Amino acid sequence: MKLVDRRGIELSVNFMVIIIIAIVVFFFGAKFIFNLVSEATEIQQLSNEQLDAKISDLLCSGSQKVCIGQDRQSAQRNGLAVFGMKIINADTAQRNFDIIVRKSAAFKNDKSPIVSINLNPIPETRSITLKPNDGKTLGLGVSVDKAGVESGTYIFDVIVCFDDGKTGDDATGKCPVTLSGANKDLYDFKKIYVEVS
Repeated sequence: MKLVDRRGIELSVNFMVIIIIAIVVFFFGAKFIFNLVSEATEIQQLSNEQLDAKISDLLCSGSQKVCIGQDRQSAQRNGLAVFGMKIINADTAQRNFDIIVRKSAAFKNDKSPIVSINLNPIPETRSITLKPNDGKTLGLGVSVDKAGVESGTYIFDVIVCFDDGKTGDDATGKCPVTLSGANKDLYDFKKIYVEVS
C-alpha cells in the first residue's frame, strides 16, 4: 500500500479556499462599483427643477418656524416665479396663520430704484390652521406682467402672522388689525427676490 503525501493535499485545500475567498471579494467589489456607477448616472439624469426641489427640501429640513427653500428666483416677462415655503407651528396650541406677501422694493441692475413694480404676488394673502408641532409646505408665486416691467431685482416681504387673542402686541406693525381691533402677532418675516431679465 502506498502512503498518500498529505502535504500536497493540504496545499491543494488551502489554495482552493484562497481562490473561493478571492472570487467572493471580486464579486462584492464588482457589485459595489456597479452600484456606484448606477447612482452617478441617476444623479446625472435629474433635471434642474428636480435638483432644486431636493435642495429646497434639504434647506428647510431644520427646526426653523418659517423657511423659504430658495428665496431668489428668475422670471421672464409674462411669467411666474414660484417659491416653496414651510411653516411649523412651534406653539403649544392650535393656531391660525396668515401669510401676507407685499411688494417691498425694486432695483435695476445698475442699483437705481424702479418706481413702478408691475409684479403681483399670488396669492397676496393666505390663511392656514396648524395643530401644535404640525407643519405645512405652501407655494407662493409672483406673476410678472407682459409689458411695463423693467429688468432688475424685485423684493417682496413675506409676513407670517397669528392671533393669540391679546390686543395690540405687535410692535412691528407688519401684521394687520383684526375685526375685533386686535393686532395679530408677527410669527416670522422673510424676504423673497424675483430677478427679471
